[in-house]
Amino acid sequence: MVDTLHNSGKFRPLVAMMLVGWLPEDGKNVQLEVEAVPGNIRASQSFEKAHPQLVSDNLNAMYAWADKPLKNFDTSLKRSAEGFPVFPLSPEALDDTSPKTLAQTVTSFLRESYETAFGSPEIPWASVASHPDKYYDTDKFQFDFPSSGLAELTRMQWDTLATALALRAGKGTSGFFRPAATVTGEEAEEVRRMRDEEARREQEAEDEAEARRRQAEEDEARRTQAEAEAEQAEEAHRKQVEEEAEAEARRKREAEAEAHRKEAEEEEVRREQEAEAEAEVRRKQEEEEAARHEQEAEVRRKQEEEKEARHKWEAEEQGGAKKGRKRKAVAQLVPEEAGAERRTGRKRLTPEEARLARERKQAATVATAKKPSYEYVEKSPVKAQSTKKQRT
Repeated sequence: MVDTLHNSGKFRPLVAMMLVGWLPEDGKNVQLEVEAVPGNIRASQSFEKAHPQLVSDNLNAMYAWADKPLKNFDTSLKRSAEGFPVFPLSPEALDDTSPKTLAQTVTSFLRESYETAFGSPEIPWASVASHPDKYYDTDKFQFDFPSSGLAELTRMQWDTLATALALRAGKGTSGFFRPAATVTGEEAEEVRRMRDEEARREQEAEDEAEARRRQAEEDEARRTQAEAEAEQAEEAHRKQVEEEAEAEARRKREAEAEAHRKEAEEEEVRREQEAEAEAEVRRKQEEEEAARHEQEAEVRRKQEEEKEARHKWEAEEQGGAKKGRKRKAVAQLVPEEAGAERRTGRKRLTPEEARLARERKQAATVATAKKPSYEYVEKSPVKAQSTKKQRT
């Protein structure tokens, strides 16, 4: 049924679990849990194995629920005082009975009545249809059974048959079918033949059921083994995946650790290089600072020398001015256009010569001091003052 629903295309893939209860001949209530899975769908584990407690609770509840109605139905097939089955429904109860229940009740009654009379539950409907007077009282029961049995009866025929059986029901009835003692020799032979045939069919059915049971057990064993193998394979695959994942994670951690180590080493090298570069810069700055201080000291020394020379020159100039008044007496002896060396007794430089001398001295100072941070750009020959210009 599940395969039919699954393959019809009207439903999505489905599975089902059914609880079945019946009452066999021994009168013991039997409950069964049935699981159904489509043939092209694999279930790794049965519902019963996955939820054993739930299945047990459902079976116990089903047993308690089905026990009373099943046994009540079995006792509904009452027997008359002579020991023959009595039709359980009265004419008044027929209107309240569904067609399905009515058909089941009539079929069960006729089967049990025939088995009581002839010893077999299988009714030879072809023989009954051909010779009805050999099986039941046709004077009291006016109904013609079809040769195919009850399967082809219409709704009206079911109602007519049930009404006739209900009207004949009672504690004093002798049963629908006649007892085996009233059967003729030919009928007895037919009954024996039918019993043998029934026994043969029962044996075949039992053999077939046994074969199906063994096949089901083998299939269940193979299915269980396949499930176990599948579970083992799945477990092995899961472990393999976990081991691979762990190995991959370990490789990643090692790679990250190695990368961090290299990064730390590179950072250490970079810091050392930066420290060395900073130390080199500081060393050069210190050397430049020392050279600058030395140059400034040299410049200050030369300035002091120039200042001292300027003071000496000014002193000489002042001394020469005092002597000039004395020279007025002999001015007529020294012409005005004569050189300075003739008037003062020493050679004096012209402004242009003084400027050239200063430039030569300045060039010598710069060469000696290795380019100071400033230079002399002007020196007045009159005031003997120096003007500094910051070098850019």
